[in-house]
Amino acid sequence: MKSRYKEFLIRDWHEDDRASVIAVISSVLAEYGLQWEPEGADRVHPSFAMSRNA
Repeated sequence: MKSRYKEFLIRDWHEDDRASVIAVISSVLAEYGLQWEPEGADRVHPSFAMSRNA
């Protein structure tokens, strides 16, 4: 998928987006005094990971 909304490009997720997304999530959580927990509460649920591979 690739489309535009106003000045924004909307496209499918790419695996190489991961580092940028992690940085954004970490930054937003830090603004609220929270930490990112990749091995805890913020991990990808196995059922979501499986649905992405289907």
